[in-house]
Amino acid sequence: EHRKEKKFEGIHDMIARLSGDVINKKSLEALIHSGCLDRFENRRTLIEAIPQILAYHKEFQKKQSNSQV
Repeated sequence: EHRKEKKFEGIHDMIARLSGDVINKKSLEALIHSGCLDRFENRRTLIEAIPQILAYHKEFQKKQSNSQV
């Protein structure tokens, strides 16, 4: 079955759909500075939110792994 490609609805949707080893501070900084995430928020706000984004990602991954047990 072909995977349906769908645009990310927001930063949290993107985080939820990417695998755990893809998201880290450096990868987020690169995406933000390159303009890839401009449709979600301005770059300064996203850079300042990196700690919260990473915390959300960590919590999301934890919930995912707990639900798979």
